[in-house]
Amino acid sequence: MDTSRLKTLEQVSDAMDAVEDARGMKGLSEDDEQTLEDTSVTLRNLQRTIIKSLTENLVANLQSDSAALEDLTDEINQSAKNLDTLTNVLQKTSQAIAGLVNVVTLAVKVGLI
Repeated sequence: MDTSRLKTLEQVSDAMDAVEDARGMKGLSEDDEQTLEDTSVTLRNLQRTIIKSLTENLVANLQSDSAALEDLTDEINQSAKNLDTLTNVLQKTSQAIAGLVNVVTLAVKVGLI
């Protein structure tokens, strides 16, 4: 996550708390009440903007990581297919050699070799 934006979000939250505390004070003039209300709205909007930005950044990072993981999965699948092919070739070779050994063994037993 973006530590700069997180820190700013924390500061905005602290400022919102301070404004809300000030709005609860007795004896405020109408101008002061309006200024605090405007400040509160501005801070809420700023908070939403920062959260939206953080969310969009997180989504972009997750999409990028997901694509990278998908690429690795494709590579692993391809390697597995290559290994399966190699395994099949080795099994057939092993069976052919075993068959040849049987033929040679039989030929030796019957005196052909």
